[in-house]
Parts: sequence; C-alpha cells; structure tokens
Amino acid sequence: MAKVKTYWDEIKNDETHFSGGTQGWEVRLLWEDDWKYDRKTGEDVKVRKLKLQFPFGPGDGVPREEKKQCREEVMLKKRLRRKLAMASRNRDEYGDLQSRVRRCSKEEKNMILNSKLKKFNLGEFIRNKYLTDREAHSLFYYM
Repeated sequence: MAKVKTYWDEIKNDETHFSGGTQGWEVRLLWEDDWKYDRKTGEDVKVRKLKLQFPFGPGDGVPREEKKQCREEVMLKKRLRRKLAMASRNRDEYGDLQSRVRRCSKEEKNMILNSKLKKFNLGEFIRNKYLTDREAHSLFYYM
C-alpha cells in the first residue's frame, strides 16, 4: 500500500521564519551544520539539522519574560505548522486550515495539537468546527 502524500512531505525541509513575543521578534528556522559522534566508527560525523535561531542571546538586555514568551509562541507555531501540514494534502488545504485556526485562542490551539486525531481526520475536524473569516462574515452579516 502506497503512502499518502501530505503537504508536510513537501515543506518539512524548507527554511522558514516565525514571529513571537510582544515586540514581534523574527525567529528563523535554518539549516545548520552540526557534529555528531558515531559510535560504530568512533569518529565525529558532520550532519545538517534545521534549527531555530533566536535573535537574542545571554546578556543582551532583553528581559527574561520576553524571551520566554517568544520561545513559547514560536514553539507553538512550529508545532502547529507541522500538525496542520500533516492534516492537508496540498498548499490550498493547508492555507484553509491555517485561516480557520488563526483566530483560535492559545488553549484551543493546544487542544488541537494534543488531540488524538491524526492526519486527514484532524483536517476534517478543524473544517467542521472552525469558520474562516469569510464564512463567519457571511454567516453573521448576510442574514
């Protein structure tokens, strides 16, 4: 049986950026070279990983609470990006799911991430439960 392609299969190796914190810090997800110890050969091996690169570091004057809030928001967006991409077949479905989840509260987003629904079942759940901006506008203003 062949594996069903999801949009995540297309974008999982793409570099991207997220924003977070009260000041809207831009955090980049970029490819970075790293060294890993290989137990079989006993040598260090160069590997490439996608890593988050935050614009602040220790001793730069940014308050600890701001850094914590930025990290939490970026990690939530990163996890949500992966989950929604796995629940859609192409870019259009992914955009539709993102527009439906955009207005959700942090608790609702965490509920979506922690739900037991997988792949396309999660996409159907989101489509049935949440409205896009256009659907909400037409529902409440054209009656």
